[in-house]
Amino acid sequence: MSHTVKIDTKFLDEQAAIAAANEMGAEIVRGKLHLYQKDSTVENGFGVKLPGWRYPVIIDFQTGEAQYDDFKGRWGDTVHLEKFKQLYATHKATIEFKKKGWLVSRTLAPNGSIKLQVTGVA
Repeated sequence: MSHTVKIDTKFLDEQAAIAAANEMGAEIVRGKLHLYQKDSTVENGFGVKLPGWRYPVIIDFQTGEAQYDDFKGRWGDTVHLEKFKQLYATHKATIEFKKKGWLVSRTLAPNGSIKLQVTGVA
């Protein structure tokens, strides 16, 4: 039986964020982080510096929210942000399924979508 799922991304899992960043060649940055405006400074932050981006995407794993400043595409192409979100959701789902002992395989479609095939007993 096949099911289609739409996922609204909340960043709650650091392990999944690291795996997604590593897969797409993004840099993990930690510590004092800020966006263009200095009042956006996060003292002990976690960020992902996406390819070609001037400032990192700063993630708060407590709230699941991410802040970024792409200056309407001038400081970073949102295609990379969407790819990061897609990979984060893929890794998070895979982590959760594997915790239950289920097998997960992944297929990349020509249009860029990712299909997870999950087999196991609920």
